[in-house]
Amino acid sequence: MSDLTYSVVKAYAKKGSLLSRPELENLAESKNLDELVNRLRATSYNEEVGKIEQPYSPINLELAFRENLAKIHYTLIKIAPNSQLIRSYYLQYIGTNLKTILKGKALDKSYDELIKNINLFPEQLIGRRDIVIKALSSNNLDEAVNILLESEFKDEIEKAYKTYQNKNEFQIFDIYIDKAIFQGIINQLLKVNNNDRQKISEIVSTDIDSYNLLAILRSKLWNIDKSIIKELLIYPTFKISSNILKKIIQTDSITDAIQYLNVAEYKNFIQTTNSDEEIISKLERGFKILTYKKSKKPFLWNAFDSTQILGLIKLKEIECENLSSIAFGVKAGMEFQNIIKKLTLI
Repeated sequence: MSDLTYSVVKAYAKKGSLLSRPELENLAESKNLDELVNRLRATSYNEEVGKIEQPYSPINLELAFRENLAKIHYTLIKIAPNSQLIRSYYLQYIGTNLKTILKGKALDKSYDELIKNINLFPEQLIGRRDIVIKALSSNNLDEAVNILLESEFKDEIEKAYKTYQNKNEFQIFDIYIDKAIFQGIINQLLKVNNNDRQKISEIVSTDIDSYNLLAILRSKLWNIDKSIIKELLIYPTFKISSNILKKIIQTDSITDAIQYLNVAEYKNFIQTTNSDEEIISKLERGFKILTYKKSKKPFLWNAFDSTQILGLIKLKEIECENLSSIAFGVKAGMEFQNIIKKLTLI
């Protein structure tokens, strides 16, 4: 049962357990993964990392962090006033696994290879485990796609498969699945009452602007037809208008495309760039930092507001990404300062 006061109090409590910068730095100072896991036992991730068998790997740790995130998110779905919107964000975890499966099948990876990169805990919580297991166990990409046509992602997966067959770019599955997720988020946002919608849009708008712009630029990088790129756009748009997005699509290069980017806040992400890949990388990081700032804001100014629930989820998501970066950095033997540079910290 949804209850604003209870859910916001819960969000504040969970925010209090987020790792501080000094705590993240302490984890980044670990000499190896064994030491990192020992330090994580003193955090809210104790239960999840405690289930990992040695030898530890960055992938296993990343899956444990995601499990912790999914558990908190699922708890909030059950108590949040705008539960359908919060649930639509939860589908990102399912989407992540579907991306892994579809791209893996495109690369002829076996079940044993794929299962190492998947944690089915999110599916288990909402009763989606069976269909994902079927796709995971399929013999090839064509079979996996046919199985997933029974899911809520069916329309975009079918389109992604057609595009893949024409262009042989397996990463296109990422964009189409993201489109299905974010279109669902927008559809739920439009059902929220006007007062809440305006506040929640502060966070959601960044996600949609980020998706639309990066989907266009990545598609250009992969030489996807302009007519197909147009179909990837999500409406309604926010700071980057549909007219600007369409002009960006019509350009012949990523360098030309960003000249149409008329949002100063976003253009600042890419003041100095050397390559197409760097432009995309800097935009992605810029949007992530902006999301971090916007997700913290409700806890600073709003006493009781449903925006704090989504804000917590986004902050927790970024924390898990930071922890994964630390795990991969420690495993690779990176210097402390180089690990810290990879984190999203304000």
